[in-house]
Amino acid sequence: MSDINRSIRLSQAVSTFGVGAIYDILGESLVLCDTTYWTREEYKGRGRSIKAQRLVADLRASGIMIRKLYEPRKQTSSYRPANVSQLLNTLPYMRFPQWLFCSKCRRMKKWKFEDERAGSGGSPACSFCKGKSKLTPMRFISICDHGHMSDVPWSRWAHSKTTKDEQKTCRSEDLKFITSPGNTSGLESVAIKCSQCGAFRHLGGITAPKALSLIGVKCSGKQPWQRGDDAQECLRDLHVVQRGAGNVYYPIIRSAITIPPESYHQQKNEDLPARIRENDVFKILVGQAGNTDFENIVIPRICEMLNCTPKDVLKELYPDRFEESAAGPHDTIEYEEWCALTEPNPEQHDLDTFVTKHISLPKGGSGSGLAELIGKVVSVVKLREVRALTEFYRYQPGGKAEGSESKSIPPDVGKKDDWLPATEVFGEGVFITLNEEELQAWEGKKVIADRIGTLEARKVNSAYAPLLPNASPRYVLLHTLAHILIRRLAFECGYASASLRERIYCKTPMEGSPRAGILIYTAAGDAEGTLGGLSRQAEANRLTSTMLTALQDAAWCSTDPICMESKGQGLDGLNLASCHACSLVAETSCESFNLLLDRALVVGDGNIPGFFETVLTTALNASTLHARMQ
Repeated sequence: MSDINRSIRLSQAVSTFGVGAIYDILGESLVLCDTTYWTREEYKGRGRSIKAQRLVADLRASGIMIRKLYEPRKQTSSYRPANVSQLLNTLPYMRFPQWLFCSKCRRMKKWKFEDERAGSGGSPACSFCKGKSKLTPMRFISICDHGHMSDVPWSRWAHSKTTKDEQKTCRSEDLKFITSPGNTSGLESVAIKCSQCGAFRHLGGITAPKALSLIGVKCSGKQPWQRGDDAQECLRDLHVVQRGAGNVYYPIIRSAITIPPESYHQQKNEDLPARIRENDVFKILVGQAGNTDFENIVIPRICEMLNCTPKDVLKELYPDRFEESAAGPHDTIEYEEWCALTEPNPEQHDLDTFVTKHISLPKGGSGSGLAELIGKVVSVVKLREVRALTEFYRYQPGGKAEGSESKSIPPDVGKKDDWLPATEVFGEGVFITLNEEELQAWEGKKVIADRIGTLEARKVNSAYAPLLPNASPRYVLLHTLAHILIRRLAFECGYASASLRERIYCKTPMEGSPRAGILIYTAAGDAEGTLGGLSRQAEANRLTSTMLTALQDAAWCSTDPICMESKGQGLDGLNLASCHACSLVAETSCESFNLLLDRALVVGDGNIPGFFETVLTTALNASTLHARMQ
């Protein structure tokens, strides 16, 4: 048995290195097989069931007809890639790319399952070198925008430029990865050479569009771990990319925060159906079942008495109508979380997984004007978030590019499993809403609408369009505010910035009942991570100080005036006044790919009235006056 530690965190097995993603570790390159492998006897990679019925219902409402969520099984420190041996309790990984090379003798080797078995799952070594030099994965792979991935056919590439007949017919895979002869640079400085016939070709142009199509290579129509009979006909062009490139894997993660009544501690949750059935008003309701007018009057009263939802009551009144994971309205997740965060819950218990504390900001003082712009401040003492991998894309993130249309791949590669891989995170957070009246007055200004209109026009033509929300002034404001607060809170609360995550609650009056809030919460770790440092930042004096400092940080960027005056930054120009020096955060912390950001909307730029511009100006003037008086 191999003693190599290839363990992976559970949260990574669902997101960053989930099904179909390349996992580079200790000089090796692996890919996680689809979820149909997880339940096989030789792996048993599926772990415990995760309860998150609101998330399941939301997924079903959007057409993902699953019934359960399961966590990946915790990994042992030593395990072997897929199709090697019957080693239980592991996630099924396969070595990819299969083409490897020796850094000493430069020989290339296509690593097969037989080689993996013979090596007992250890690191591949060169059989030609005396020191058994470790083999290195080739840097390039091929993908298509329908989600398929395969090795580059290096033998085909090496023989594709020759003019000699004997070399054209050679199909040898005895190859070398050599330095290209001549004074060249870049990809032209390395080449693939056939040891049998001498044919070679440098790598210049290999990443060009249709580079493989021009030598007659078509998409295999499958994933690296799939066999030939699993292949689908695919007519899309292959694209050669580096195996660590960002466009190899775009995971789509759907998540939900557990709120009442799901968040109640186990005994309280289990007792809810019994408490509903034993309620005197409910007993009267049973006798009037089917009387819609009576139900509309009585059910809200029962909900108020027992702190439950109408659905909880209806499930007991009409048990035959409801399945455990019945689908609900698609807006349920965000709206119900918004309600739970904005309304105090007198029934909460310390053992619940969702515990909040509402805080009032004092008016006046050093934060003069801040309390007028902030609606609610909530310290989220405890929370639980469940995240599920629903699908992934390659090459383009679900959008359309010229001559290309992306297609998603589900974790079960279309085999109709009734479950998804998921993980749960426990933590804490800070929730802030903006004053709706002040916000509507600000976003109604023409200069604001004109500025954001530029971003919306660019978003429509972007490959990221299907994965991004509407570029409304309030969303860009909330999103940018969340980023500058994450950067500031990393200094204040003791968590690394990459372990903080944003959740934006945004809806304009044109879209329905308006909402404008941000939740910043801990997002790292597979176990409970409630240290208290973040939730305490919601205390009035701490939050005022943090907000003012964050606004001051955002007022000046080290790349100004270039950054503030920029007409477009980031992917497809979907950021305005925003760069790595002022408001970008870790990709794992952002829900919108670090796009739709503009700090001018937060602090102003002389022409654009920032939402918090007056607060910032007042604070800076007070600070200057205080310094002069010293």
